[in-house]
Amino acid sequence: MRAYDIPKAFLIRCQEYLGLEIKGLSEKRPSLIQGDRVIVKDVWNPNASNYEGYIHVVKGDMVLMKFHQQFHESYSGSDVSIEFHFSRMSYRRAHQAINLALSNLGVDVLFPSRVLSRTPQLTREALDNVSWFNKNLNVEQKLAITNVLLGECRPLPYCIYGPPGTGKTVTVIEAILQILSLLPDSRILVATPSNSAANLVTERLIQYSNVFSGSVVRLLAAHLVGSDSIPDIIRPFCATLDIARENTVKSRHVVENGINLNCQTSFIGRHRVTIGTCYNIGTLAQMGLPKGHFTHVIVDEAGQATEPEIMIPLTFTDKENGQIILAGDPMQLGPVIMSRYCKEFGMDESYLSRILDTFPYQKDFDAYNNGYNNKLVTRLIDNYRSLKEILTLPSAMFYDASLVEKIERSQPWITEMLNVVSEIFGSNEKATGGIYVYGIKGCNMRAEDSPSWYNPQEASMLALTVCKLYKKNIKPTDIGVIAPYIAQIKYIRMLFDAMGLPQAKIGTVEEFQGQERPIILISTVRSTEAHLFEDQRNTLGFVKNPKRLNVAITRAQVAAIVFCDPTLLSRDPLWQRVVKYAVENDKYIGCDLPYECQQHGQ
Repeated sequence: MRAYDIPKAFLIRCQEYLGLEIKGLSEKRPSLIQGDRVIVKDVWNPNASNYEGYIHVVKGDMVLMKFHQQFHESYSGSDVSIEFHFSRMSYRRAHQAINLALSNLGVDVLFPSRVLSRTPQLTREALDNVSWFNKNLNVEQKLAITNVLLGECRPLPYCIYGPPGTGKTVTVIEAILQILSLLPDSRILVATPSNSAANLVTERLIQYSNVFSGSVVRLLAAHLVGSDSIPDIIRPFCATLDIARENTVKSRHVVENGINLNCQTSFIGRHRVTIGTCYNIGTLAQMGLPKGHFTHVIVDEAGQATEPEIMIPLTFTDKENGQIILAGDPMQLGPVIMSRYCKEFGMDESYLSRILDTFPYQKDFDAYNNGYNNKLVTRLIDNYRSLKEILTLPSAMFYDASLVEKIERSQPWITEMLNVVSEIFGSNEKATGGIYVYGIKGCNMRAEDSPSWYNPQEASMLALTVCKLYKKNIKPTDIGVIAPYIAQIKYIRMLFDAMGLPQAKIGTVEEFQGQERPIILISTVRSTEAHLFEDQRNTLGFVKNPKRLNVAITRAQVAAIVFCDPTLLSRDPLWQRVVKYAVENDKYIGCDLPYECQQHGQ
């Protein structure tokens, strides 16, 4: 972290923040993040006091910080020295959770190896008469919720395995509502790896606030109070319980920017649903809540959390009577693990991924019709996002060809999109959409002051394709552009500006997880094999990274258009299947193909 120290710099005023630009920050490892500590000192005044502040926002290469109000008022743009210090709070919470895990959860939960049946929480008769809040649930969604309500294998985690577009969050919300309705003594703790996921769960749940009893609280870290990342609709349901603010709040009921600031146990503990990130939920451990206070612990997007991170909410489980529900997809983006030692010992995966690879959770089509023991796992299969032409390939590569197209193809907007894509790519056949590949022999480039890569040839062809889409009245909101490197993202944005094109959403795979667009354009950037090892080491790029490939393609509803060097990409077996799939379906355009991707005998 100290590598970011700057002996002399000046700060930029950005509304209530003081900002600093650090070149190449967005792709350095480790990066600066919210909550890291900053110490500044006037370099021209040796007697000046040091001021300590914290990073509140990181936007690309811009770091926005807050200090004591006195420094904000007195700072006039003079040179300051800057030191960055890593915030260890989240790691201390994870270490504490690991220490508690064995005693609080036990070996059977941490390393499941057998099924222990328990008396169901509800009778079959009660479940037969259940009234669904969401009337549009499919068979697998209802099955998952029914098995959660039965809880026959608790405290073993119940897994809701949700591939892209299958309504995982819808299932989680219905499960919460049914628990609240049918188990009146229940109190639910909902944890997520990210604030955006916690916001989404809160937003979806409060839509039903008039039909269930009990209250909801969205637990925030103090630095998020007043942040634009908190949607206005959920602000009245937010509160902070940050020990660092305790002397300021003094256990009073305070409202700041529409958010409750309160450190009283009685305030937080009284809610029937408490929602927060895994790390922030760690603050509850200092409140002394009684054992079994939370009857149900639900972790959404569980596939994206590290094991120590996910242990923080799980240690609130009463292993005698509590229930754990994990919702996520082990085949989408997992946690980013930087430690090479963790990778060497196979610890670079999530808890969800690990247990789904072991008995009694592992896939077994000989024993179960749908591959999984329904008492422990339900895999959702109905996909409401993508056309079959897009869905078929990722379904075969990652989900045992189990996904079923449920999107209504006859909708006018889909017909319009299909006709436009077909016309642009010169197809004389019936418009079908799907996965297109545009082969380009480009070159990898990077600026002297940046570690990130861009490919001008791919970027130019992508911008030209977007221009054609716009001329056919496709809106910017219907298009998503995905690239694995920040430099390529910036270069594409620059091209859009130079060509006078409205900006569509352009971002990394991480920025698109959980989202969808009718048309997705993917720039793979890489055209030089020598840099692939660097990508693997830093968890960047698309090659030899199946989860990134899966997420990128499955964002598309109607068409996914891949711009790539087919010769380089074909070195990866999965990407080779993508190129071959496009060739076989007459959806490949561009440079000559490698021999292994050509159609032979035709």
